[in-house]
Parts: sequence; structure tokens; C-alpha cells
Amino acid sequence: MEDQDPVNSPDREAGPPAPHDLARQVDQLTNALTSHEIVDQAIGVVIALGALHPEEGFPVLRTVSQNLNIKLRTVAEQVVRWPGSGTLSPAIRQALETALEQARTQHAQRNAWQAADG
Repeated sequence: MEDQDPVNSPDREAGPPAPHDLARQVDQLTNALTSHEIVDQAIGVVIALGALHPEEGFPVLRTVSQNLNIKLRTVAEQVVRWPGSGTLSPAIRQALETALEQARTQHAQRNAWQAADG
């Protein structure tokens, strides 16, 4: 049996979406953009703190989030506030230090392999 496309289904009534659906979609998109902005800022903090390449910042945040079972946005919010406030949750601080050390080690290994190949 084929999956049916609910958007293009013959059962779907034609017409514009209801205003409450549009408002909900706008709210969801606004939240997504805000989350993305905060995560991007946190990546910048992590990159600067760990002296990492830009592509290495997100995996560090993701690792902290997964290891502590805390939403990525929550970790990012705390990391972004940290330089200004001087405080960071002890659990996040420890997980961040561990993830940064792992990232630095991987970075050094990658550089050593590239030097050996080149």
C-alpha cells in the first residue's frame, strides 16, 4: 500500500489555511529562528573557548546536550549567557570541558594525520 500525501490528498479541502493555523506556524518559525540564532552564538563561544574550527563547535554542544539529556537550546542559552554572567551550571561546565578536551584531541590527531600524509 502506498503512503498518501496528506497535503495533496483528494480528501483535502482546497482553500487557504485558517488564521489560527497561520499564527501557529509563524510562532513555530519564530521559535525555530530564535533557537537557531542562540545555537549559532553558542557555537561561536565554544569555538573561541576551545580554539576549534567552526565545524567542530556544533558537535561539542550536541555532545553536552546528549550526555546531560538537556535540550540543545537550553545548553546553548546557558553557554551564551556565561561570558556576561560569569556563571554556568556545574554539570554543563564539566560536560563542556570534557567535550572540548575530546574535540581538541580529535583536532590534534586529524592535524597529525594530515601532516604525515602531506
